[in-house]
Amino acid sequence: MQTLKTPLIIFTVVTGLIVLLFYDNIRGYYRFKAICEKEGGLRVYQKLEPGVGWMADSEYYARSAALLKNVGFARYTNPTTHISYDIRYLKGNPGNDASFDKRPADLALPVLYAWERVSVQIQGELRLKRFGYEITDLQKQQLVARIYEFSYSQFNQDKTLLAAPSLRFCASDDIWASENEAKLFKN
Repeated sequence: MQTLKTPLIIFTVVTGLIVLLFYDNIRGYYRFKAICEKEGGLRVYQKLEPGVGWMADSEYYARSAALLKNVGFARYTNPTTHISYDIRYLKGNPGNDASFDKRPADLALPVLYAWERVSVQIQGELRLKRFGYEITDLQKQQLVARIYEFSYSQFNQDKTLLAAPSLRFCASDDIWASENEAKLFKN
């Protein structure tokens, strides 16, 4: 009986120490999974009007908004020249300038929605970050749709051997997928 008792005590002590040392990481991972399940992916609070203008913070984000098939155009203002431009996706590789029609903004055409990139560290959570896009109705100043993805670093990379990465992502919907565009826009 004594021979079985010693290994059991050692196993219990070692297991207890591991749980104590990694409790924050274990808890953080399960919080990450719960938040992904609850808040991750595409959420549409109000269907959007097709064929209208969207506002973006930069040319890069205007181009990403213009890739949505039902976006009429995406407008942005150059921060250096303060000139506004309207961008429409034509076809082809989204990385090529020739795939877009970029013209000075036609201010007679209204812009109904704002397209904004979101990337924030979640307060009160361990190494948990939310990123994605939010679409705001500019007339109502109200969030009408969003798509979020979450990342969680299981360990502090600065404190791991060779700065080993331990980043995990929860699956996110692709906002540019045709089934998501059907959810996003009115028929």
